[in-house]
Amino acid sequence: MDSLNLSERIDKHFPLPKSNRGYKPSEFIKALILMQHEGSFHLDDIRHLQDDEALRTVLDINRLPQATTLGD
Repeated sequence: MDSLNLSERIDKHFPLPKSNRGYKPSEFIKALILMQHEGSFHLDDIRHLQDDEALRTVLDINRLPQATTLGD
């Protein structure tokens, strides 16, 4: 994802959050991609990514949306 500059490309083509506390579109899409890569099919499975500190450290992911935020 980093070698393709995926985050920058996504944020360029999708609207940014209206508040400073909102998630960027790239944060949503990265979470969904990682969930599918892990084999997760339910939004509640985002907890597996949130609990995996090693993966988040390697991928430099500081924030992940909650399951309810992904659903909205």
